[in-house]
Amino acid sequence: MEVLVWETSHLIGGGQQMSLAIAKMLKKKYKVKFLIPQRGPLSKQLEREGIPYICCGSQILPIGIKKRTAIFKYSWMSIKAMLKFLHIYMIHKPDIIYVPGPAALPWGAICGKLVRRPVIWHLHHIFEDGGTKKLLNYFSNWSSIKTIICISDSVGSQLTSEKIKDKVVTMYNPVDSHKYKSGKASRIYKELSLTPGQQILIGHIGILQPSKRQEFVIQVVIEILKRGYSVQALLVGSARKETREYERELKRLVTNLNLEKNIHFMGQRQDVADILAAIDVVIIPSVEGLSLVGLEALAAGKPIVCNEVGGACELAEVSKGGICFSDSVVMAANAILEVLTPETKQKLYSNAVCFIEQQSYERYQMLLLRHFERALR
Repeated sequence: MEVLVWETSHLIGGGQQMSLAIAKMLKKKYKVKFLIPQRGPLSKQLEREGIPYICCGSQILPIGIKKRTAIFKYSWMSIKAMLKFLHIYMIHKPDIIYVPGPAALPWGAICGKLVRRPVIWHLHHIFEDGGTKKLLNYFSNWSSIKTIICISDSVGSQLTSEKIKDKVVTMYNPVDSHKYKSGKASRIYKELSLTPGQQILIGHIGILQPSKRQEFVIQVVIEILKRGYSVQALLVGSARKETREYERELKRLVTNLNLEKNIHFMGQRQDVADILAAIDVVIIPSVEGLSLVGLEALAAGKPIVCNEVGGACELAEVSKGGICFSDSVVMAANAILEVLTPETKQKLYSNAVCFIEQQSYERYQMLLLRHFERALR
């Protein structure tokens, strides 16, 4: 039995990390092959892990195009992508199609119907435009879609059809608790010439792009400084080519506000566990489907403060390992100071430990295989 994973990005973000993790789990029982747009970071990782892949051309819309043009381009891209899939299917004949990439969700439904193969969707995103939600609700009713895995109830709530309730299942992402428990804070303190306990250290981890709202974090630092606290923020992540101007704007903002000693641009890092060990709190001001960073922070025993909209807030509430704030700088600053009071901090830590114990890879793999078996019946 072979599973074809239809990915629409050649880069590695949170979604692709999850696809790679799922591929490892599926390999216990199935052959796994990836369908990707082109060679890049994802193909290199697949090669390292010995997972075969097929390149089928770009499946990403250019940034900045207007709505009417976007509809036309997506329609044309859809036709090309599905024709390529059908050609690939005739050669490889996978038994099940797994679709985690947003653009490919409708394509998977159509192609699954045409080749009479079951399809599993994996939804990671909160979709802001009504057109996308309508499209997904329409195709979710198709008989080719057997299971829809959602990374949070917030994501699943976008599917409103009563007919598909039996298809939809929420599965919070797993996390390697041992990896994130074992970080070495001393390495980060030394790198930044910091003394433990002498300042509040706020962490924000994510690609430098407007949707992640790093500028909001800078404003929160200013607010906490106004209240007389010593505070610094670590912005962990780098910009992609299309968001480098945003990175430059952030750095100009920090310079103009004389915050060079308070805001640290850490770049892309491989030592996230060490960073989590050093910081006091992780802030998630963006609207997320869930938040891999939030899970990693909880695994490291650190509280999370999250925008009250979306799956990150759901994570904070379900785990009881953090709190949510309404979308204002003042409320975010209040939340950070609240979670760092000794009593609250200890309570959140205990709650996080209990929650993370339930998010093991072994448990997730068991549930995942069960859903794939059901889809193949």
